[in-house]
Amino acid sequence: MTFVYRPPSFSGNNLDLGDRVVKLVFSMRRPQVALIGAFLDDDECAALIECGADRLEPATVFELSDGSKTISSFRTSWHAKLERAKDTVVSRIEARTSRLAGLPDSHGELIEVIRYQEGQTYRPHWDWFDPETDGGSRRIAAFGQRVATVILYLNDGFEGGSTVLSRIGLDVRPQKGSALFFCNVDEMGQGNRRTLHAGAPVLSGEKMDCDPLVC
Repeated sequence: MTFVYRPPSFSGNNLDLGDRVVKLVFSMRRPQVALIGAFLDDDECAALIECGADRLEPATVFELSDGSKTISSFRTSWHAKLERAKDTVVSRIEARTSRLAGLPDSHGELIEVIRYQEGQTYRPHWDWFDPETDGGSRRIAAFGQRVATVILYLNDGFEGGSTVLSRIGLDVRPQKGSALFFCNVDEMGQGNRRTLHAGAPVLSGEKMDCDPLVC
């Protein structure tokens, strides 16, 4: 059976995510994007930062040509992937993220804690995989398409570092504890080119975020 993703409607001002009710800051429909306030509390933000602190390494990018992961000037941050259900905090955030995206827990990828220092960036890219490429088709066959993205912002005290969806003119300024959701595919399940996005350069300070991507 082919999996058909039906993203959440975000029809109300409040979202019940099981363990807490959160506020919808804004949403749009094409593509579907939503910003959620206070998705994480201060203790959860600190716990995620601490979980990744001693395992950060240069971030990699997915090569569509062959499916390999390489270090590239395209993405200059540092990252650390956390084991699934690493502890009670990680388990709780994985479950909350899945409920936000409208998917079962089994569809979540590993949580990735990311550190951007001054000048570091992630140039414009899509999170969905191109089935017309060797790497993309193999990845989809093995794990399915990456249908949605959730970005969690873990700290304040820096300048720059916006998440920019340039094709829809959206510039999301990170705020500690908030979550940005966007659906990577259109109504037919095809990669949506309007979800092109980038992590703008950090101008000063250090930005920490977290990508529990879902597929």
